[in-house]
Parts: sequence; C-alpha cells; structure tokens
Amino acid sequence: MTDINTTPNVDGIAQSAAAVAQPVIAQPVYIQQAQPIYIVQPPATKKGFGVASMVLGISAVLFSWTAVFAFILLALAFIFGAVSLKKKESPRGFAITGLVLGSVAVLLVILIVVIIAAIAGALGSYGQFGH
Repeated sequence: MTDINTTPNVDGIAQSAAAVAQPVIAQPVYIQQAQPIYIVQPPATKKGFGVASMVLGISAVLFSWTAVFAFILLALAFIFGAVSLKKKESPRGFAITGLVLGSVAVLLVILIVVIIAAIAGALGSYGQFGH
C-alpha cells in the first residue's frame, strides 16, 4: 500500500516525491587547524644588587640617628648600587634609589652629629661658667 505521493526507497522506506526530486549535495566540511602556541619567557632580570642597595639605603636613612651603624649601612648601599649600575642590571631604579637614599643618609648623619655636638658644647659651657 503505497500512497501516490510516496515512492519506496531502496531500503523499502517510503519517501515523499518532493524528497526524491531534490538531489543531495554534500557540503564541504572545513576543519580549522590549531595555530601553534609559542611560549616566550622574558629573560630573567637580575636585580639583586639594586634591591640590596635600596634596602640598605632605606635602612641607613631610618638608622641615621646612630652614626656608626648608619655609616656602615650607607657605605654598603653605595657599594651595592655602584655594582648594580656597573653590571647594568635591568631595573636601574633600585640602584639609583639606593644611591640617593645613601646620600640622604650621609646628610642626615652629618646634620645629627652637628646638632648633638652643638648641644653638648652648649651644655658643657653652661656648666663651666657656673650659670
């Protein structure tokens, strides 16, 4: 019992006349290939001496009220800053900051020593004249 509008298929399944009349066109399938992934790591930055110079410079400024300890710290800040600049380490800002803070520490130490000497001189002369 087949209907007028249907025709049997090769497999024995009925198809409509409209489906039989249209040819089947295979659509091309495009597969996009994955792009290669390149992982580029930046070169390792060497900033050990610059960071050490900056930390020592900050410490020298903070401990500028202790003249001997501050001079040790600022001397090390100058040495590490100079080595960092000589080696041309990549972030130069750390080394420059250490040198600048070492210079500030020198000025603070000199200022504090002068102030303490002036106060000691004033107190010494005060007791000497019997005021």
